[in-house]
Amino acid sequence: MLNLISCDSSIFHPKLSEGEIEYDVTYPAMEAENVMVEFMPESMTYKFKNNKFITDLSAGMGMFKANFIGDCETHKMTHLVKMVNKKYNTVYDENSIAILNKAYDDFTLIETNSTKTIAGYECKKIWVIFTAVSMPNFELYYTSDISIKDPNWSLPFTGVEGVLMEYEMKRNGIIMKLTATSVKKTDVEDDVFSVPEEYEDVTIEFMEEELDKLFETFNY
Repeated sequence: MLNLISCDSSIFHPKLSEGEIEYDVTYPAMEAENVMVEFMPESMTYKFKNNKFITDLSAGMGMFKANFIGDCETHKMTHLVKMVNKKYNTVYDENSIAILNKAYDDFTLIETNSTKTIAGYECKKIWVIFTAVSMPNFELYYTSDISIKDPNWSLPFTGVEGVLMEYEMKRNGIIMKLTATSVKKTDVEDDVFSVPEEYEDVTIEFMEEELDKLFETFNY
């Protein structure tokens, strides 16, 4: 269950509809001395055009790579994963996306009047407050100055209408904090949203099992 409490109104700005966002990735729940941290992705690239996006995370000198290709109009998302010599691809829709966001159940989004400049954009602050004590609360920042229709439909934070510039996500037992470091207005080729032929179609359940097995080591 999700509740959205708003204390602010949106402000109009000229909006960017095609480009690239670079995010710094950190792991707030992992101890700094955990040797596994150095094998985790340190950055994420987010390219967008025509209400489509693709994210790119890689680690281990390219031995692990994950992409999400999302269509914000059809609410379809393709998940591509490369694990050494294995390459898998699965597709989520509006109903099955809940499997990907299974770590998020009962929380409330509380908008505030606070703002912060991130990567040159004025961003509004939202508190993410969880009912379960096992999930730490955190601050989320978003901008209304990037034009993507329904940008968060595939995330737990569907009630947020702007593009996320600082937030946390828990996937496969790992909490990642993503903070935008740059936003570039650049041409994005249409073919970046296509699935390479060498990726094998698998079920959502198979993909989740493979990723859980891979990341369970990082939780120790």
